[in-house]
This record gives sequence, C-alpha cells and structure tokens, in this order.
Amino acid sequence: MRSSLVLALVLGAAALTIAAPIKRANNPSLSPDGQWLAFSYQDDLWLVPSAGGEARRLTVHPGSDTTPRWMPDGKTIVFTSNRYGSLDLFTIAPDGSNLRRLNMDGSNEYLTSISADGKTAYGYTTAWGRINLFALPLAGGELIQLTGHPLELSFFPYTS
Repeated sequence: MRSSLVLALVLGAAALTIAAPIKRANNPSLSPDGQWLAFSYQDDLWLVPSAGGEARRLTVHPGSDTTPRWMPDGKTIVFTSNRYGSLDLFTIAPDGSNLRRLNMDGSNEYLTSISADGKTAYGYTTAWGRINLFALPLAGGELIQLTGHPLELSFFPYTS
C-alpha cells in the first residue's frame, strides 16, 4: 500500500512537471515557411507550432543550447552551445537528428544571423582579443574576422 502511494505521488509530480506551461522562453526564430518557432528554454532548444500548441524538445544536454536560427531551406537549425566549454556553433535537424559541431575555437561565438543563401553564419566573437564580428562558412572552415583589423583601426577618426 505504502509503495503504491509513493508511486502515485511520484507519477503525479512527473505529470505536473510535464504539463507545466513553458514560461520565460527566449531567442525565438521563425521557420522560413512560417510554421514553426524554434526557441531556447531551460538551456535546451525547443520547437512549437507558430500558431501555438505543444512544444517539443530538440536538445537535452547539461550545456546551454541557445540562439537558434533557421537555415533558409528550413531543413536545419544553427545554434550556439557551450557543450565543450566555450560557446561554439552547431547544427541540428528540426526532428532533433544530425547534430553537428561547426567550429572548435577557444573563444565564444554568439550567433546572430544566417545568410540568405544559407552558406554563412554571422555573429560576434571574443576571438582576436576583444568583441569582433565574424563570418563562418557553414560547409566548413575557420572563423573569418570581419572587424577589428589593424588597417581598419587606423582609419577610425577617434583614435589618437
């Protein structure tokens, strides 16, 4: 009898946890077809129909998965995660398969957008000694520094 009561309480608590509404979700990204929203919640990525409904979890990891951005074809989501220490970029399919790490830098990369042709990710990074903008070819390759070049700094009108 006692074990049945404990089991009922545990199952009831689990049901409350699963049925609890999602609050404080962030970083929403609308799919190209307008049907889905990818978002961050409790350090994982989730999908929900854009008209509302039940959310589905895409990632389960102790690291922080955040800032999802859809590829233009809607078949892949690019996101930022600190699964291996620093923030790197990853891709995942909307069904949660095909997780792939895109870069392995010791710096932190913060994803902001994907090019219209789906070939390049853009954002800002702590690489190169301070915050600078970057481009990352999604087919593979190294971060490309877009700001902070020494020549660029020599033209800045406020330098002494």
